[in-house]
Amino acid sequence: MIERAVPATDLAAAIAADQDAAIAEYGTPASTGAIMMVTVTGTAGEPRAGVYPLTVEGLPDDLRIRVQTGPAINGTDLRDAPGDIAFGAFKNQIEYQDAGSGINRAMAAEVLAVIDTAALAGKQVTVTGAFRLINPANWLITPVAMEVQ
Repeated sequence: MIERAVPATDLAAAIAADQDAAIAEYGTPASTGAIMMVTVTGTAGEPRAGVYPLTVEGLPDDLRIRVQTGPAINGTDLRDAPGDIAFGAFKNQIEYQDAGSGINRAMAAEVLAVIDTAALAGKQVTVTGAFRLINPANWLITPVAMEVQ
């Protein structure tokens, strides 16, 4: 997934110019909003329930970028991003959801456990991750890699 990540400035410009073309070029189709892979560097603001807003230079002022750091990691963006994990491979919806939860837990153990996620406010962070493109002005990134400067 990391190799598919697009710099946030490039992705934001592509989405603003032609959202459907941006999805076709950079996204993974999903039932509710395509999954987009992005990499972004910004300054973390004050968190709310483990979600940090990022201030990022070079992006439109009306684009809200946030990154979730737990303790709970919500959503199935990481499960859906590769595009090769299908509902039909599971016995039922519960197992399909469990796969998403398991991937989120594995990411948290690998990526977030080594970061003091309670003390990111004011620090510069580089995040590579996935978000579901439902609202082009509001990205909630689930990280797959994260560095704190």
